[in-house]
Amino acid sequence: MQLRIIILLILVPIFSFSQKLKVSTGIYVSNLKVNDNKILENSLTSVPVFLGIDYLDKEKISLSSELGYVSIGSKGDYILNNEPISQKEKFDIIQFNTTFRYKLNTNNNYIFYVGLGPKIDYITNTSFNSVIFKDSLKFPSFFIGYKSEAGAIYNFNSFYSGVNLTYMSNLKNRKDNIDYNYSIYGITMSLGYNF
Repeated sequence: MQLRIIILLILVPIFSFSQKLKVSTGIYVSNLKVNDNKILENSLTSVPVFLGIDYLDKEKISLSSELGYVSIGSKGDYILNNEPISQKEKFDIIQFNTTFRYKLNTNNNYIFYVGLGPKIDYITNTSFNSVIFKDSLKFPSFFIGYKSEAGAIYNFNSFYSGVNLTYMSNLKNRKDNIDYNYSIYGITMSLGYNF
């Protein structure tokens, strides 16, 4: 209940200043780390979904905020009792992020930009699945980090489409003397409406 109230307190003022509404999806690649080491060998690929707005849109700068769903994790093989076991660790996240965008050009139809800003991740499931991790590790519920991005927007009539390259990382989160972290690389496509 408290999370819903916090989200409403953040989103209501932002939506009142919004100039563009957008929906984004794409491909994210993530990797989990414990004490700066990967817990499994390979990255996990997932499909994020975001609802966002752009606001305070000026000639060279704008702000962009998004609320969405992301999955993070790792996968790989390990040996248990001389038997190889394939394992996937996956955590679902509700993410809120805001980036300050600097426009590299001011052409009305095409806009290229770079951006940087904070993000907050709420982990909906914090338990590990595998036998070797589930008794000794428990993922923290919240992470604070940053999102860096570069992208392009094409405006047509009242609508626009965009592509966005993203890298996200976090401040280390220490729980029970263990440092937890993850990073995300991704590409998303967006479709939006200009108010």
